[in-house]
Amino acid sequence: MDKHSGTYAIKLITKQIGAPFNVLVPGFATTGTLPSSITGPLTGGIPYTLRPDSITGWYKYTPQGGENGYIQFLVFGSAANNADTIGKGGFATPTTTVGTYTRFSVAMTYTSTATPVNSMWLLSSSNNNGLV
Repeated sequence: MDKHSGTYAIKLITKQIGAPFNVLVPGFATTGTLPSSITGPLTGGIPYTLRPDSITGWYKYTPQGGENGYIQFLVFGSAANNADTIGKGGFATPTTTVGTYTRFSVAMTYTSTATPVNSMWLLSSSNNNGLV
């Protein structure tokens, strides 16, 4: 298995969906729960009470049609609905191939002094939503 270290790695793939849609659909993973409709909110997550100053990790990336992937970590002040994001850190991959595992580190930005109670990771093979 291709991985940087440890036992596992996640592999996300962007796929072309043919007629009648003809769109690229990104691979997506989260520690939350995906909505049942495209307009629904992400829910769930992992209980978390820390306020890290940054997030770090390792990635490899082969872009699809000039896209770039993203990794985002969010902390919330309420576990009820994740509507109150109080901090986030995000990394967008380059739009060029990165063939070996490469370390990233990005600062967290906080909009509140509240103590987090919940967290969520979002990972996508495409940043077409401009989330990061």
